[in-house]
Amino acid sequence: QSGDPQKAIDLLGAAVARYPHDAEAQYNLGVIHQAGGLMEAALANFARAADLAPASAAGHYNKATALYELGLVDEAINAYRDAVAADSDYVLAYAGLGFVLRAKGNLEEAIEAYEQALRCDPGDPQTISGYGVTLQHLGRVPEAVAVLRRAAEVDPDYPDACINLVDALVEQGNLEAALAECDRYLARHPGDSGLLAAKAIALGES
Repeated sequence: QSGDPQKAIDLLGAAVARYPHDAEAQYNLGVIHQAGGLMEAALANFARAADLAPASAAGHYNKATALYELGLVDEAINAYRDAVAADSDYVLAYAGLGFVLRAKGNLEEAIEAYEQALRCDPGDPQTISGYGVTLQHLGRVPEAVAVLRRAAEVDPDYPDACINLVDALVEQGNLEAALAECDRYLARHPGDSGLLAAKAIALGES
């Protein structure tokens, strides 16, 4: 927290060396490694933490995020499933599972994961947005527009929600609404490059 990650690594490394069966120490060292981009080291810590405390959803979840960042998609999916098996209300794990399943092209399974996440926490804009994008990829564009509009309403300052809504509106052919969403966001964040690009695409379609 004081801005000295190497010192944190040294201290936690010493703790892990002295107490190799302490799942919390392994987990905390993994968090520091992950924050520093040391993904292979982070994965080793998270995997060890998950082995030591299999009932801890957080260990499985962070193991999944490290696996995905290392390109190990199938292993990440399994780790996310382990996280939700450990805690059936773990929203982040359901949302992460949905994201990875969508990236792999398993869209129907992704929908199920996102819907479970939203049953646990219906108000998270990132999860709502991910659900909407998945609906769009399935060709369910009117549903996607409704869901993505809700994401933008829940957090009007979340850029991805607006960008995704604009993209769905353009696909729907509702260019006037797409441009209105761009202008609404840009009125508060005039230099946002993502929204400026989205507006350029919408203008190009009009």
